[in-house]
Amino acid sequence: LNSYFTPVIGNEVTTSFGHINGFPMREAQIPNYHETNWVKLADDIRFHGAKVVILNHPRWKKYDVFDDLHFNTLTGERDTYTRLPFDGMELANSGALKSDPLQMFRDWFAFLNYGEKIQAVGSSDSHGVREIVGQGRMYLRSSTDDPAKSSIDESCENFLAGRSSISLGMFADVLVENRFAPGAIVPVTNTQVQLKFRVAAPGWVTPRRALVFLNGVLVAERAITSPEGKPLSEQIEFTISAPKQDAHLVCVALGDGVKEPFWPTEENYTLAAINPVFLDADNDGVYRSPRETAKIILSRTEKNLDAQWNALGEVDDSIAAQMLSLIYKDANATAKGELRERLQKSASARPVFGKFLSLVSATEK
Repeated sequence: LNSYFTPVIGNEVTTSFGHINGFPMREAQIPNYHETNWVKLADDIRFHGAKVVILNHPRWKKYDVFDDLHFNTLTGERDTYTRLPFDGMELANSGALKSDPLQMFRDWFAFLNYGEKIQAVGSSDSHGVREIVGQGRMYLRSSTDDPAKSSIDESCENFLAGRSSISLGMFADVLVENRFAPGAIVPVTNTQVQLKFRVAAPGWVTPRRALVFLNGVLVAERAITSPEGKPLSEQIEFTISAPKQDAHLVCVALGDGVKEPFWPTEENYTLAAINPVFLDADNDGVYRSPRETAKIILSRTEKNLDAQWNALGEVDDSIAAQMLSLIYKDANATAKGELRERLQKSASARPVFGKFLSLVSATEK
């Protein structure tokens, strides 16, 4: 069958603390699945040949990896493991879907905001004939249209560079400023950013909404009109305000679930999403995450709470959350109390302040 596609040997390494995929792998080479530190395990998987390492279904109902880590969904912080050793994370696993289609995206956005470079992954997790192979999937850029001539090295390179999108029933792609695709760093030279979000679907899938997120914050939304029972290929144009600081841009399409027995979805939705395009707001050729931006801004305030508070008013919620985390960790008891008072007074006007307070309170109990 090699004349029809390019097979890749991989391994789902099943451990006591989660499932991790690696590919390509050398035959008959098994990583140490008894390892209890996922940084060491990921390193071992790479030692056995893998160029791509993926964290599988981290919110799986049988084992929630993030709960075990006390993962902070606002800032991306966690109790253990100083670095996230994965290249990708499953957001659309058609065999382990969450009821909320955006739950895994919020987790992913938190990691991106913290500064992790981790790609969104779609998969079908098909271990047998009961699951639909390819219902959840990932599309990678390729220099060939012939699946039998696909290069594994090129596919891995494009995976790591974010030149990809994920799918659960539909396809998505984007062009920013008419030329920048997923994975690219976009110089921001105007007060607005233009993007063309392409959504395509077969006749049995019905896309409904197109969403645009900057640093995980919804900044634009549009309804999609799908012809009943017919295929769709639509280019949806958005014009958004350019961010004041660097930001990652992600487009998501959401649609109805499928109940027909030839392609039933586990939950009542379908989706597609692109991996990030990175907006370089200061046009210096470098993208900085919200966490890195927060550190730079705070370095100019000389630990003065009034200056820090004023700076919070000049940034979006994702950067503000990172700033609050850094300020709070570095503050003494008196300064923490004063900061909490200010946050409580302003929480109704800015919900991210209230959310930060709730997480701090839960952590300190």
